[in-house]
Amino acid sequence: MNREIINTLNHLNATFYHENSESFDRTRQSAWPGWERVVKELKSNDDLDVFRLLDVACGNMRFEKYLLECLPDIKLQAICVDSCDELAISIDGCEYRNCDIVCNLASGTPLDSFWDHNYDMVVSFGFFHHIPSAQLRLRLLEELVAATKPNGLVAISLWRFADNEKVRAKAERTTAEARAALSLAELEDGDYLLGWNDVPGAYRYCHSFADSEIESLIADVANCALLVDRFKADGRTGDSNEYLVFRR
Repeated sequence: MNREIINTLNHLNATFYHENSESFDRTRQSAWPGWERVVKELKSNDDLDVFRLLDVACGNMRFEKYLLECLPDIKLQAICVDSCDELAISIDGCEYRNCDIVCNLASGTPLDSFWDHNYDMVVSFGFFHHIPSAQLRLRLLEELVAATKPNGLVAISLWRFADNEKVRAKAERTTAEARAALSLAELEDGDYLLGWNDVPGAYRYCHSFADSEIESLIADVANCALLVDRFKADGRTGDSNEYLVFRR
């Protein structure tokens, strides 16, 4: 995928979240079921008095709220990164930083200029599907692992909405409509343009992951991160997202 298309898709998503932040926020108030299994990895760690977290694409910071509910005795020191200021909230122990991750990935800017290293845990939930091109998705995972301390955890979720035949059929129709309206060139396999609440022109770029892509992500960081858990969860069918949990 060339730089121009990447920038176009990223701008499309930025516009979507800016214009639909209120309605989107209302649908993102509950914790995802998959987070319970992710947090279990932390509960086995006895040294949680001060817990350093990096959350890339934090949205409305509901993972931080969930983490504090599950582990109320920890002292959370979190860096929460996103490009949609409208979704960010204030939580004790959390510092919000504005950063357009996709733009920086596409330009080759080192992401560690926006955060430091040695985090106890690095997470990115509900974001990898917004990153155009397999190459940039691989690079982001490498950056997340690099930000984690030795023996720390990295957890990501990968949306697999196209596995559902009915959802995929609707996504294909919306993609065709959006590409015609926006005069977009060919997308990569697994790429879709999804609508939102039947709002005219409210499109966002999303990628649906397949087994082969997930295997590539795992293999790419195998020399520096051990896969300790892999499972599906979330959504009405309980398998909308596939989670990967690594230990550095």
